[in-house]
Amino acid sequence: MKKTRTRAAPSRVEIDASPSAAGNGTVQGGRGSLSREERERLIAEAAYHRAQQRGFVGGDPVEDWLAAEREIDQAPDGRSQRNA
Repeated sequence: MKKTRTRAAPSRVEIDASPSAAGNGTVQGGRGSLSREERERLIAEAAYHRAQQRGFVGGDPVEDWLAAEREIDQAPDGRSQRNA
């Protein structure tokens, strides 16, 4: 008999992004505040540019995202140097 391997479904992580869960729904960074939506948009753009720079070959989308988060969160005005 041939054995088949089954993969467990990845666990889902629920995130409460409501304003009450995180104060007023903004993220403090550098000199200003970004809304969660603006921060996520900036991170997505920075992660895209990372992939674009390497010609969308190789790399890891999760690592691109995490690196972009660090970049945005460390920028003095909360914006990526790429997006300036």
